[in-house]
This record gives sequence, C-alpha cells and structure tokens, in this order.
Amino acid sequence: MNYTFLKMYKVNKFMTLIFAVLATCTIFFSLPIFSLGGNYPQVDTQILFLYVLFASLFFYNFILISFFKNQKINILNPLCLLPIMIGLLSIISGFFSTNFTISLTGSPQIGQGALWYFGLGIILITFTRHYFTLNEKVLIFFLLLFITTFVSFFTINPFWRGFPVSFFYFTDYLCFFGVVIFIILTTLTKNLFILTGAFLSLGIYFHFIDNNAAKLVWVSTLVGALAYYILHKLEKIKLFGNLKKILFSSFFFTIYIVIISALILVFSFLFWPGTEKLPIEFQGSPLASLIVRGKIAEVSLYSLDTIKNFILGNGWGFIPEILLANMDTWQFDQLKVGFNLHFHTHNELIEHFVSIGLLGFILYILFIYFIFKLSENYGIYTKLAWLLFFKVSCFWFFWAATLPLMALAIACSVKNVQDYNFNIYHYLDLEKLLKKKKFFLEGPYLYLIFP
Repeated sequence: MNYTFLKMYKVNKFMTLIFAVLATCTIFFSLPIFSLGGNYPQVDTQILFLYVLFASLFFYNFILISFFKNQKINILNPLCLLPIMIGLLSIISGFFSTNFTISLTGSPQIGQGALWYFGLGIILITFTRHYFTLNEKVLIFFLLLFITTFVSFFTINPFWRGFPVSFFYFTDYLCFFGVVIFIILTTLTKNLFILTGAFLSLGIYFHFIDNNAAKLVWVSTLVGALAYYILHKLEKIKLFGNLKKILFSSFFFTIYIVIISALILVFSFLFWPGTEKLPIEFQGSPLASLIVRGKIAEVSLYSLDTIKNFILGNGWGFIPEILLANMDTWQFDQLKVGFNLHFHTHNELIEHFVSIGLLGFILYILFIYFIFKLSENYGIYTKLAWLLFFKVSCFWFFWAATLPLMALAIACSVKNVQDYNFNIYHYLDLEKLLKKKKFFLEGPYLYLIFP
C-alpha cells in the first residue's frame, strides 16, 4: 500500500507540474496563428484555453478523489475557498443582472466573471495540494523568465524580421509578468544582494516598457522596503519595534491597497469635478492617466445607488453600460477607448465592488489579506513583492494570461495549510489586537508605545 501511495504521489506531482507549465503558456494563445477571427482575436483564444485548462483540472481532481484513496481536496485553505465563494456570489449577482451569460463569462475583452473565479479556485486546489519543491520552483522561475523575455521583445517589436509573432500593441500587461517572477524569486533565495539586484532590475524593466503607474508603485515599494530596514535596525526601541509590527503586518498591507484605491478616487474629485472637460493643464501629462482612472472608478460607483446593487453589484462585464448610463457629456472623450467605452475600472478593488457589490468587495479584500498572511513564512521580501503586485492592480486590470500566473505565484509563496489543522480565526491579525485590553482603552497611538 505504501508503494502504491508513493507511486500515486509521484504521478500526482508530475501531473501538477505539467499543468503548471501549461498555465505559463496562456499568453501564447494571443499569437496571430491561434486567432479565431472574433471581435477580440488576441483574447478569445486565451479565454478559451483557460476554460479548457479549468475543465481539465476539474476532471483530473474529480478522478483523483473518486477512484483513489487518501486523496483530499484542500478546500479549507482560504486561498482555495475564497475564489470559489466569489464565483458563487458572482452567479447570485448574475441572476439579478441584465445578462446572466455575461456575468458568467465576464467582458469579452478580459473574461473576468464567475467562471474565472471557479477556475482560479480549481487551479489553486491543484497547485496547493502538495506545493512545489525548490527544484520545481526553479524550473517555473526560469521558464517564466524566458517567456517574459520573449513576449516583451515581440510586444515591443511585433513581426520582427518577418516572424509571424506579435502580442498586444501595448506593454502594460507585462508589469504583472515581471512582478510574478520577482515573487517567485523571493521564495528561492533570501540573499539580500540578489533580491536587491532583482528588484532594481524590475524597476529598469518597468522603465523599459514605459509604464508610469508601475514605476510609481515600484518607487513607493522601494521606500517601504527602506522604511522596514530602518525600523528593523531600531526595533529594540519599543516604539519602533511596535511600528514595524503594525505597519508591516498583513492587516495593514491589505489596508494600503484600500487606501491607494481611495486616493485614486480623491484625485478625480479634486482635479476633475466633472462639470467640464479635463483641465488643459493636465491633458497629456502623466497625472492625466491617474485622474481619468479615478473618474472611471467614480462614475462606475454611481451605479451602486440601490440596495441590491450595493450588496450584490451589477454583475461582471457591464462597465461600458454603467459608464454610458452615469457619465456626462464632458467625460465622454476621456472615458472611451477608440470607438468604445472603457471595459474595466482599471482598479481591481473597485471593479469587484461595482461588479459583485459589498459582499464581493469584502471577499476580495480577504483574498488579498490571506495572500499576505500565508506568505509570511517566506519573509518580508515576499510580502513586499505581493504588495507591489496588488498596487499595480490598483491601476491595471488582470488579463486572461495574468490569472494562471497569479495562481502559480500564490502556490509558490504561501505556506502549507492542511484541512485538518486550519483555523481561519488563528490567521487573523485582529485576534492579537482583540486580546489586548489596552487597544480599546488607550487607543492606537498609545498602543504603539505601551504594548
């Protein structure tokens, strides 16, 4: 029996690695050779491939638990459970939307919908069953490094020397590729010189692909890393030690994403009230992109004007209709892309709020929190890398090829949480705060000094 179990374990590990390699190849289905001739030929085949991958993983897991003993589904891992819960909520929201099918599949430009999150849950269930070994992570790292280099080159140089290879006409989606590679690297080594060099290289890469938002959040993450280093050196002083624990806790890392999203909205209210066109002094400037993103988010949030919409959202894939229904004539020129309106709010947190309401907003925040929390055993560099990932998502949305990469990064960077010993309350930072009477009696500022 032990020999049979060991053999099955090796087969399972091999199949998981095969699925991981296939997941990294999603972006290649945007090549012209795979085009199906639809309205969005670079996206259609990627979404179709993802659905085939999701279905294959589902039936693979079904066979495992149906015909083989001692095969368990790690469903109580919050990183597996929360995407499935978001998928279920998306279905409920879809029943109240104007088009249930769109709520399932998401907008045709991205594919983010109920099926997207069911698929993410299935991928994570598969990838976190045994977790990846060091050698497997090294293989995934170099494979992604090669793919990112190849894709970056042909994105910037489409059809180079006549080769029938081209990807998207913009480079913004490449930010997530670079950050995922860095996340995986932080799980392979803790050498400060290697990680520093890699992070600086990532900043150069952001400059190379000319993404101002990515450069901004990269700089802010660098400042955060320096602040951590200073507080770490001074942690013997009680005040600085407590500041380090609080400011760099998983709870506060999650709050930072919420704060950034709120600041984007503030830029909209401050610099473009909406009573006229975008002010001339901002047009064409780097700040204009940030202001327009804030306006897209602001106009989209106006749709949450009923109890149903506020709790359950509008359903996935309806951002163009929402913008058309809530914007004024002064905003039209800035809120469209070509002849169409924007299909995403450009902020994943706000996108979830608008699409699946307050409940979805909370579930997505919990998902972010548990990524931070369950990656703590790899150290602060992995957490900072994830912080950078989600800060980028405050300005850019997840593409079809981003989803499996995010799943791989999660599986490589979180600790093993088995269903028999997992207690969701144990992993909440709030538990420690609730046990501190002084937290309630003396307030947060005194709590920093008198823990």
